[in-house]
Amino acid sequence: MRKNLITAFDDFVTGTDTVYSDSRMNSMLGSMDKMAVQCIISSVDGTSPTIKIKVEESNDQKNWSERSGGVDPAASMASGDVKSFDDDGSTPAQAFLRFKIDLAGTTPAAHVKILACQRDGG
Repeated sequence: MRKNLITAFDDFVTGTDTVYSDSRMNSMLGSMDKMAVQCIISSVDGTSPTIKIKVEESNDQKNWSERSGGVDPAASMASGDVKSFDDDGSTPAQAFLRFKIDLAGTTPAAHVKILACQRDGG
């Protein structure tokens, strides 16, 4: 059964520095083990731009590790692309989750929106 639909990220990403979802979302994102994620990409710019999105987990919000899955390896991107992935909860998540977003290419830029639908086992 669906419990939450969260807009975890909705902003422009420019350059190749790693960007993270807002830390205020970490607790809510970690509140359920099952999650279906949709990434909507628009306003893409740059030469051969790619995107990689990973879910990271932590119990203390200081020491983070990557969960399996995500948009990885890096996928090419164009305006209007929608990338999706699931976390089926087969491995329990730690208390806090966040999204790690990396663009690559020459002067990459894009608007990235990440929606996370959380479900329980029912």
